[in-house]
Amino acid sequence: MSSYLEYKVKTNPNYVTTGISYHRQLGLLAIISYTDNDETQILICDELGEDLHNSGPNVCKGHITSFCWHPTQRTLAIGSKSGEIYIWNGGLVTALDSIHEETIVFSKWSSLGGCLVTGDQTGIIIGWKSDSRGLLKISFKSNVGANLTKDISFRAGKAATDISNLAKMAVAGDQSALDIFSSWRPRTTTSHGPRTVTSDNITFYCAAVTGELYYFDEDGEFSIVLISKSIILRILCHESKDICILVCKDLTVAYYKCHKNGSLSEVSKVKLNGLKEDMCIIWAGPSLLACTTNDVSIRFWDIESGNSYVLTAPVSYVSSFPRQTFINITYSVEKGLLCGATNLGNIIIWRYEEETVDQWSIHGSCKIQDTLKYCVWSPLNLAVHAMNGIYILREHALLASYKEDVAIVQTSSSDLNVFHSSTDESFSFNTNIQVIGLALNKEHICLWNGKSISVYNIKSKEIPSVVGTFNCDVQEACIYDRIVIVAENCGKLQIRTFQGTIKQTLDVEAPIVCLALNTCYLATVTLSGVIHIWDLNRREAKSMGKPKDITLNIDEYGEAIQLRLNSNGTKVSFTAANLNLVPMPRLYVWDRDLDTIYVKHFEKGLDVDEIQYNDTRFIVSHYWDTNEPNLLFCEAKSIDKPEKKPLKPSLYTSANRQKKNKMIGSSVILSMFFIEQKGIKIQDIIHCPDQFCTLLGLDAPYYITLCKRNTNTKTRVERNLMKEFEGIEDCNSDIRAAIINFGYNLCLGDLDLAFNFITNIKSPAVWTSLAKMCVKTKRLDVAEICLGHMNDCRGLAILRSTNTEPELDARVACLAVHLGMYDEAEELYKCCNRYDLLNRFYRARNQITASLDVAETKDRIHLRNTYYNVGHNLENKGDVSGAAAMYCKSETHGLTIPKMLLDDPVTLENYINKNKNVVLLKWWAQYLEGSGDMDGAIKYYQQANDDLSTVRILCYLGHMEQAAQICMNTSNKAACCHLARSYEMQGLYEEAVKMYVDATAYVNAIRLCKEQFFDNHLWNIALLADAREKLSVAQYFEEISPDKSVILYHQAGYLHKAIDLAFKCKNYDAIVTMSQELNIEDDSSLLLKCSNFFMSQGHYDNAVNLLAMANKFEEAVEQCQEHKVIITEALGDRLTPPTDHAKRTVILEKLAECALMQANYHIAAKKFTQAGQKIKAMKALLKSGDTEKIIFYANVSRQHEIYIMAANYLQTLDWQERPEFLKTIVSFYNKGKAPHLLANFYISCAQLEVDEYRNYSKAVGALSEALKVLSKDGDQYRILIEDIAKKITLVKKFLDVKRQIDSGDGDSAMTLCRQILLAPNMDILRYGDVYSMMVEYYTNQGENKIAVQLVNELLTRTQQKDNLLFYIDKDILRKLGFQKESIKENSIDEEEEIPEA
Repeated sequence: MSSYLEYKVKTNPNYVTTGISYHRQLGLLAIISYTDNDETQILICDELGEDLHNSGPNVCKGHITSFCWHPTQRTLAIGSKSGEIYIWNGGLVTALDSIHEETIVFSKWSSLGGCLVTGDQTGIIIGWKSDSRGLLKISFKSNVGANLTKDISFRAGKAATDISNLAKMAVAGDQSALDIFSSWRPRTTTSHGPRTVTSDNITFYCAAVTGELYYFDEDGEFSIVLISKSIILRILCHESKDICILVCKDLTVAYYKCHKNGSLSEVSKVKLNGLKEDMCIIWAGPSLLACTTNDVSIRFWDIESGNSYVLTAPVSYVSSFPRQTFINITYSVEKGLLCGATNLGNIIIWRYEEETVDQWSIHGSCKIQDTLKYCVWSPLNLAVHAMNGIYILREHALLASYKEDVAIVQTSSSDLNVFHSSTDESFSFNTNIQVIGLALNKEHICLWNGKSISVYNIKSKEIPSVVGTFNCDVQEACIYDRIVIVAENCGKLQIRTFQGTIKQTLDVEAPIVCLALNTCYLATVTLSGVIHIWDLNRREAKSMGKPKDITLNIDEYGEAIQLRLNSNGTKVSFTAANLNLVPMPRLYVWDRDLDTIYVKHFEKGLDVDEIQYNDTRFIVSHYWDTNEPNLLFCEAKSIDKPEKKPLKPSLYTSANRQKKNKMIGSSVILSMFFIEQKGIKIQDIIHCPDQFCTLLGLDAPYYITLCKRNTNTKTRVERNLMKEFEGIEDCNSDIRAAIINFGYNLCLGDLDLAFNFITNIKSPAVWTSLAKMCVKTKRLDVAEICLGHMNDCRGLAILRSTNTEPELDARVACLAVHLGMYDEAEELYKCCNRYDLLNRFYRARNQITASLDVAETKDRIHLRNTYYNVGHNLENKGDVSGAAAMYCKSETHGLTIPKMLLDDPVTLENYINKNKNVVLLKWWAQYLEGSGDMDGAIKYYQQANDDLSTVRILCYLGHMEQAAQICMNTSNKAACCHLARSYEMQGLYEEAVKMYVDATAYVNAIRLCKEQFFDNHLWNIALLADAREKLSVAQYFEEISPDKSVILYHQAGYLHKAIDLAFKCKNYDAIVTMSQELNIEDDSSLLLKCSNFFMSQGHYDNAVNLLAMANKFEEAVEQCQEHKVIITEALGDRLTPPTDHAKRTVILEKLAECALMQANYHIAAKKFTQAGQKIKAMKALLKSGDTEKIIFYANVSRQHEIYIMAANYLQTLDWQERPEFLKTIVSFYNKGKAPHLLANFYISCAQLEVDEYRNYSKAVGALSEALKVLSKDGDQYRILIEDIAKKITLVKKFLDVKRQIDSGDGDSAMTLCRQILLAPNMDILRYGDVYSMMVEYYTNQGENKIAVQLVNELLTRTQQKDNLLFYIDKDILRKLGFQKESIKENSIDEEEEIPEA
């Protein structure tokens, strides 16, 4: 809990205060008061209630009815009873040109201050906006024509991220880094509230006393969006969400969603029964409403989840008299604090903590001796409006300090406890001031409240006496000898006497941020980042060297947090905040001799002796030793997120949960040395106990801490012995210095120098302490020397015996155990993951729970051993039940529990009956059987489900029927076998056989059947038995029943024997069945024998298969040819001789020809290929018509003839529609070295272009390609080349005709056409194409007679076989007088199929 200091604001006693208001960002407090002469005074104060000097005497006429701060500026809007609107903006109050004539009921700024809205009692509402000069002007005026209520609420603006807090979020979870430094707040700037919106929304809602709810848009246009049956008391629009809460006089609370046009849609509604109309209801979180009740409890309603619950004050407030109730509650968004004020002056402050079970925890409380009205939060403080004045409550972290064996702890605002740590004496005293700071030395204590300083003498054991008191505007102070060094708020640093006389003023360039005093040296750091050091051991303080500007050496330096000085004034250490005023996880040390600043980073945690602490650590406090200049201790606190617990539904949305989720800080104390020219090195990490509060100082061999045992006890100062000095706490200064220097040089790594400091020490206790230091530094070589000086032979033996352990930490842990450093040993075992040794360590320390936990989670290989040892331990302690449970888990209970309880049979039997453990039940049954108690043995055997033992005893007793019933019910094979033996001994052979079969003891059953000639049973049993038993029975049946013998030989795997016997007994059905299981590995004579059998029976396919297995390939192929056995793929593979066969090729060719005869072309091609006859294989493939395989085979074979055959085949296909075939044909002819065939193919292509598409240009191209192909072998293909050349010439002439017609030289073209028609052989050219061109030309020229003559000439030359429409356009024919009928007669029906040529 925090303490709150109370400050009363000085106000004019002649004025009656009517209201107060805090500025949300600037912290200004406005106090409104009035007198009987109808004048109102406006008092503007700072956060602590001090009157601002430049605010002036602000007096207004009339009573003030409404006032409101601008969200960001120093502007206060005020409305009066007479309708006047006043503005205070840092100077005097000025009046606006208002048109209100009645009482102002509300005045409110929008969320970003872009608009001020005022409304009077008659319903006139005016909107004000600033002009270019910053003056408020009327932007709209509206009259709703109804009396208005006092409540108005602006809608939410656009949601935004708090830019000012981004740096804090990046460091350690927003405000959590600052929460660690509870006693520090930056002085550089004033804290500002979070910005929740980025765009201003000047639309708002207001209500009339008749129940209407009005919505005003940006232009001042209004509409009624809701009519309530009851008066609307409160309108609560959310700051960042577009939602609205309405509180009515009938105690209904309605939750509405706001739409773009201002209309509302109801989401939910609740009725607050049993409350009063004057209840206080507010937002207490992003989605949480809080309201007062009729007692000291607060009701919460989460509007998102719909959950509600009640927060009740502590019992002391509930049970008080007179009865208390909350009259006001208020919530601080910046701090996340909820304040409740009661009618008796009690104030309780809660903080929301999501990880706690109750979620709200009390942060602080106080009592004001006055009647309270309401409270208002500022960014830092709480203002309370009471009946008799205004009070400011300021949060204050309780102080504690230690100096020269004296410690002082503040317990309340004016109470302190003084501790003398060496004598363990303490006393308390009360001061007459509210203490906000203290400093002390061995004889005196200096206290201040910000305005005055009091110095007390604490040397005597009596109540401290006041030595001196003086007024001073003090910020921080320290005390040395009989002087007080005071840093004032104005920036001065003065040395005063205890009575306040100024002895000396020290020169500083800026206000002081931190003071530090050690021995006679004083250090300060200013707001500008400059460090000064003075020597006070003179008549006047003398500056030591040049001041150091640390801002030049530290990037992003913002402000110093804590400053410390070592004992000789050569080292100054400090912690700092960055430019965003967020603490940095670093420690800086300025070496004044070298003028160098060293830094130790803690952003990535700690790394000490290879032990990693990955969490970020902040140095909360640190202290140098009072004597040793290089030794310092630091308190480092981490921020760890707590484990999530199953709580009631969250009251905060996910966006705000990160901020509100309070983080838990865990502290450790770091023992560190400053190594010259190297910086800081951590020597040891001390884990703080749960009761630890903070570090107060370092005075070797002790470090001083402030602890609190529990929440109900007072804090206490404790002296903690450093581990290096355990057992030698009373050593003199020389030994103390030697031990510290030993540790310093050990950290430095200089072993020789370290031993130089301790060579003259003879005390075994000192060497023991040094040996313990070696555990921390893991220097086993040094530890061996220390153990030698201690004459510790056992320790040396242990140290040498650990050399077999591979891990250094494990060897060091063994030494730590020997020296009694059990905590260190435990950590070392954990660090090196030697959980087996840690398990043994726990067992040796009798830490049963820890040992079991390690064994169950980390060391499961020794889990049973651990259970056994724990059980043995419990047995020795007399804990029989616990030991038995452990023995059961170790699975040794079968021996250990009876052994443990053997002397007490009754207890043993009761335990066995209670636990029903199978092993123990069986053991007890055996015990009873040995004792002759057969009935008891049967009972426990049955409980243990031991059917064999039960049947065994029943057979022994002669109860065969009961034994048979058990065997029938359980089907236990061992029990059945035992019963079968009993039957056999008694001559009940059939029952014995049956039991042997149930027990699957077929050997015994078959033996008994042979002996008693049970042939029927023997056959059935043999079918169930294994191969060896089947063979035995088959031999038995060979003469009696050969058919059964054949079957049994076959099932036993003796196939040859079974077939031979089948041939002997002429069991042909069995031969057919068994022959299917023959394979190539069987005897060839048997295969041939079966093959001949199948041929005699006409089963040629089976015969061929068996011949192939017998390697009679030639005979098999002949059988295929002779009897037309279908050759399948599998049969073909079987009939293929191996590569070393003499007649392989001949057999393969015969096989291929056989397949070819059966139209199995693929198999034939495969066998021809295997025989090396690729041409025949290709011919077979060509017959199959499998184009894909033909192309593949041609590409694989790489033979000219095969390429040509494949190309010829592809020409027979529809290659015109398959371009890939065209490419393949050309490729194959080229690979087959057949240019003449390729040329003929190109000629065919050219003819196709002419016949099908009349494309003579492409025809010329194809003919040219043919000519190009033949050009390489011109002499060989001369005749073909000449023929192709003639074709090309003729086609080019025809193309020239077309070009001449297109160029206008028609007569020459017609002459050339006649020459073409007179040619003896048209060859590739068609008559119809030539006549068509001529007819078209003459028709276009208007010479229809010539055109008609040419058409008739075409008909004569073609003998009317060709379709005219194929050559001449239908319109031209009609134009020339050819009738449709004649055209149709000469045409071919398009739907008629044309037969292939």
